[in-house]
Amino acid sequence: RVRRHAMGTDPATDPVVFGAGYGPEHFVDLALSEEGRYLLVTVSVGSAAGRSELWVKDLAADGPFTAVVRDIDAAFSGAIAGDQLYVLTNWQAPRSRILRVDLREPARERWAEVVPEGRGVIERFALAGGRIVVTTLEDVVPKVRTYAADGRALGEIAFPVPGEIGYLSSHWDSDEAFFTFESLVVPTTIYRWDVATGRRTAWWRSSAP
Repeated sequence: RVRRHAMGTDPATDPVVFGAGYGPEHFVDLALSEEGRYLLVTVSVGSAAGRSELWVKDLAADGPFTAVVRDIDAAFSGAIAGDQLYVLTNWQAPRSRILRVDLREPARERWAEVVPEGRGVIERFALAGGRIVVTTLEDVVPKVRTYAADGRALGEIAFPVPGEIGYLSSHWDSDEAFFTFESLVVPTTIYRWDVATGRRTAWWRSSAP
């Protein structure tokens, strides 16, 4: 359940604002857009999360929870940039793709594909500095590619050797992003990526030999 809590009040009185009727197989996750306007609710069904729902509430207008997707047997995960919701999904794409949904007109027939399914499997994505940063796995080698908001390919972020690309931290209106990298010969390293120049620099590295 999602409950609304007024600071300083008894939590026992918090009203349920979303999730009534869901059972124990439904896992609910919340994300707030950077400027605080939209609340994104992701409902994953089952521990494998093979199917999911996306709901959005316009907090500025105190609008209702609106279902972006709830009746498709596929996985969906999203991130909001302004009025646009970017969605990673395996719907009609076994290796996954990224769609863009205009939250002002979220009808399914208006969804746009911005990063199509490719040779590799898209594992995750993030929004950084007005761009889409996408991690794919190709021939057991992870790669990070960048795209413009409209899906134009902008290039690849290269690493010294093949390795594991982990957590990525970024903001839509920021000029930098951070992500972790490690391999059999490179200890865990946090890299800073400059969005404008494309330059990657080591921000922190484990002292392991």
